[in-house]
Amino acid sequence: MHFPHMRINGQGGMTLFMNEQDAKLRWDMAFTRLPEVEEWSHSSLDHVEVVHESDVKVHFKIVFSRYKGDGSKYAVHNSLWIVTKRNDEWAILARSSFAP
Repeated sequence: MHFPHMRINGQGGMTLFMNEQDAKLRWDMAFTRLPEVEEWSHSSLDHVEVVHESDVKVHFKIVFSRYKGDGSKYAVHNSLWIVTKRNDEWAILARSSFAP
């Protein structure tokens, strides 16, 4: 992940991750909340498609699903990930999804 790293959620809100520590804290908070609020157990990556690409940037269309502990699928979300190359390293720069 490059920093800063941006995520735009399904309601149009934005989260800005300024550094690795900030990203880990927010990641931990999100995955603590998901089991409590949504009964989330795990997710699957269902589809990845390159939409646009250059030597230094790629846009990916992503589709992922969320599952409860009993294995039932309860959500499918579309997402756009922007991955860039800096200092000969590829990393996520921004994500936008319709997930809450």
